[in-house]
Amino acid sequence: RLGDQSEKDYTLTLSVKLRSLLVARGISVVTTRESGADVDADRRAEIANRANAAAPEDLFKPQFMNPDLVRWELHRVWEIEANLAPGKRHVVAKRRFYLDEDSWQILLLDGWDAQGQLWRMSYTLTELAPDVPSVVGNMAWGTYNLQTGGYYLNAATNGAKQFAVVPRRAETFFSPEELANVGTR
Repeated sequence: RLGDQSEKDYTLTLSVKLRSLLVARGISVVTTRESGADVDADRRAEIANRANAAAPEDLFKPQFMNPDLVRWELHRVWEIEANLAPGKRHVVAKRRFYLDEDSWQILLLDGWDAQGQLWRMSYTLTELAPDVPSVVGNMAWGTYNLQTGGYYLNAATNGAKQFAVVPRRAETFFSPEELANVGTR
């Protein structure tokens, strides 16, 4: 609980306030939750997965990804900070990872240069897969260089089949013996 509000109520209130600020600045915002009632899972997936369904030329623009196709959503994350060990050198002296509690993947990463300036932000776009059910974090990933204004895309699977639901495997499938049976030498 946060004060007298539940965490969900607090997040929804924050979402409504954030949306109004973004819309006031001309940014298109689509939310899947306006109140305690959830949107149907298929409709939510349709909204969430617009970036994956888009043609690359529609999604990737000269300065940034098309904001009408990318969905950013508040999630609970584990924040992990990594600092360079004393006496060591690295082009990225400090990193902050945001580990998403829904997918257990690092979906955002901030990196600082040796002068302590925020330098780059890496992202992973997710795909909502209600039939699995899962949040899949391998749709597209890339990095924004916050000092030069450039960005690049490392990987995108637009239009490709992301996953297939398969029958549940027997517990013995995950045993060391089975791994040895299916392995090749």
